[in-house]
Amino acid sequence: LVQAYARLLVKDLRILEGLKPCIASQLQRFPPQCVSMVANAYVRLAALDAEFLAAISAHAARELDAESAHARGSLPGERYDHIAVTQLLNAHAKAQVCDRNFFRAAIDWMTPVRLRDFKAQSIALGLHAMTKFQELYSSDADRQQMRLACASFVPFVLQHLEAFNVQNLVNMAQ
Repeated sequence: LVQAYARLLVKDLRILEGLKPCIASQLQRFPPQCVSMVANAYVRLAALDAEFLAAISAHAARELDAESAHARGSLPGERYDHIAVTQLLNAHAKAQVCDRNFFRAAIDWMTPVRLRDFKAQSIALGLHAMTKFQELYSSDADRQQMRLACASFVPFVLQHLEAFNVQNLVNMAQ
């Protein structure tokens, strides 16, 4: 419903605000791609507040941490995929909200084994969101971690070079 409103640019705040508690209370039941689409729809309608995004981010960080603890690569049965993770990173970038715990969990989750499944758009969105927030690399240790995370993307950027469209390249260059 929220995504349909966003596509039609219908900004009925009574309904959109009324849905937030219901969505937040049911996050564990929704597939991760749906949660990321909802977050992006709220951003598109300029109706995503920090508290609602924090609830989504905390839930996603816990789930990503759990998946990362079980394996360093994609496993059958993992709930998250490259689309869910990078779309949620993108929602943060568009809303200009940096949730360090979520970003740390997402970066830890994006192992080279998982990056193999990423498509050009996901690579571009991931790199764009990871480098958008200076607070993620304000210390020497943070900068080192961010350099390592970005370096792990390089082989996959090169592999998908022909598939990148102009918007993907702009996102990576920003």
